[in-house]
Parts: sequence; structure tokens; C-alpha cells
Amino acid sequence: MKILNLLMALLFTCSAAIAQNNEPYLVKNFDGESITRVEASTSGGTIKVTGGASRATVKVFVRSNSLNNKLTQSEIKERLENYILEIKVSGSTLICLAKAKKENFSWNNSNRLSIGFEITVPERVDTDLATAGGSINLAKLTGNLIFRTSGGSIGLENITGTVKGATSGGSIKVKYMDANGTLSTSGGSITAENATGDLKFVTSGGSITFNDMEGDIRGTTSGGSIKANNIKGNLYISTSGGSIKFTNIEGNISGSTSGGGIEGNILSIDKTVNLSTSAGSIKVDLPFNEGMDLDLKGNRIYSDKLAKVSSTLKEGKVNGKVNGGGKSVKMRTSAGSIYVD
Repeated sequence: MKILNLLMALLFTCSAAIAQNNEPYLVKNFDGESITRVEASTSGGTIKVTGGASRATVKVFVRSNSLNNKLTQSEIKERLENYILEIKVSGSTLICLAKAKKENFSWNNSNRLSIGFEITVPERVDTDLATAGGSINLAKLTGNLIFRTSGGSIGLENITGTVKGATSGGSIKVKYMDANGTLSTSGGSITAENATGDLKFVTSGGSITFNDMEGDIRGTTSGGSIKANNIKGNLYISTSGGSIKFTNIEGNISGSTSGGGIEGNILSIDKTVNLSTSAGSIKVDLPFNEGMDLDLKGNRIYSDKLAKVSSTLKEGKVNGKVNGGGKSVKMRTSAGSIYVD
């Protein structure tokens, strides 16, 4: 019985500590009408900014840098003595700052804290956000949005305006965005859906997936595959280490890979199709109801529809016109065949 009571007491203590660390340490409210810009910086926590509110609210979450070390309020207060924590409005800018007082404050220091911000503001604001050790999430915002993290993921939803975001160690996820800009990661995958605009996505170490997008869409990866589905406009995709697959493309497409095959279907062509691979085959369904100028080269070309256009399919070359010509279709493979339907 004593052992059971001891276990129950220990469980209650742990639960209380966890609850405390999941509750905001500090909450501040401001007049939202005067705020047009958010600047937030923390040396070791997440940043979340959500628009659509009539007033501004900042919730500060303070946790131990060690996942297994839950802190009481008094412990948090004591460790915060080593930090500068500033929440204020200057002019029309909401400022949220958390950093160690000493620049050489070691990450391995047992007093190290993770300080994150959850911020709600009106929809129309600009941002300048930075964190050295957490994720960044933005939602329901319209403006010029700048953000960067050295150790977390990036999430964007219901965003309008311009974006410039980067992470050195996480994934990027985008949903429902109408914007222009660039998003990059050095160590994660990229997923974007229901987005329009002039957008560039870059990753050095992951795959890229695009779904239901429109505009000028660019995706580059040095170490993964690329998938693109239901794209209207201009699609430019390249990978140094994976395959390329696409479906239901309407517009122009340029795709290249150094380490895989290319497969997809094109519903309609605006002006050009340019596909190339150094180490795989190309399999593409083309819109044969449109006028096309074909320039295809591979080990061999397989196509019942092209048999009337060219007599050199077995030699791996096709130069000819479909429906009188018009739109440029160029395909190249150095170590595979081309399949056209």
C-alpha cells in the first residue's frame, strides 16, 4: 500500500510539472489596431504567429532545454535571471525577444531554457522572425513575411503576400497560400499544396511534393525525389539524386534529374516541354490533340503514336511534327529509353 501511494504521489508530481510547462509562463495583451509588424527572436524555442485577431496577444512558453527535466514556476523564475526577456510594442511593431545575457552561455549548461512565443495579431502584418532551436508556424497572415530557424521545421497555412523563409534542419509544409517568394531547407523535405504565385522551393537533403498549385512553381533538391500533381502554369523542377513524377500538368514544364527516371502526363502545353535524365528512362503521356514539334533522343523510343511521325524510333531519335507542329517538346536520356503515349 505504501508503495502504491508513493507511485501515485510521484505520478501526480510529474503530471503537475508537465502541465505547468505546457501552460504559458507569461501572457501579455496589446491593442491590435496599432500593430503592423511583428519582430520575434529566441535562442531556443518555437515561434507561432496567427492572424485574424482584433487585438494582439503574446504567450510565452518556458521549458527546460532537457526533455526529461520538467521545471516548477520557481525554477523557471530563477533560470530566467540568466536571460533577457522582452515583450513590448514600439511604434507599430510588436517585439518579442528572448536571449541569454551572456553570449558564451553554453547550450550544455544545465540552466539552459527553451523560450517560445505564441503570438496572435491582426491579419495584415509584416514579420521578421528568428529562432536558433525551434520550429516556426505562420497562419492567417497577409504581408511581407520573413522568417528563419536553425533547427526546426517551417509550417505555413492561409498565407497571402510575400515570403522568405529558411531552415537549416527541418521540413517545410505549405497549405493554402497565395504569395511570391522563396522557401529553403538544408535538411528536410518540402510539401506544398493549394498554393499560387511565383514560388521557389529549395532543399539540400529531402524530397519535394507539390499538389494543386498554379503560377510559376520552382522546386530543386540535391538529394530526393520530386512529385508534382495538378499543376497549372510554369513548373521548373530538378533533382540530383532521385526520380521525377508528375500528373495533370497544364502549361510549361522543365524537369531534370541526374539520378532517376521521369514519368508523368501532360494535359496541355502552353509553349514548351523540356525533360532530361542522365540515369533513367522517360515515360510521358503527351496531348496529341495539340500541335507539337518533337525533339527526342534516348537509347530507344517506344510509341505507337509516333510511328507515323518518325521511322527512327529504334535508333532512339525523333524529330518531327504533330498536327502541323507548334509547341516545343524536347526529351533527353543518356542511359535509358523514352516511352511516349
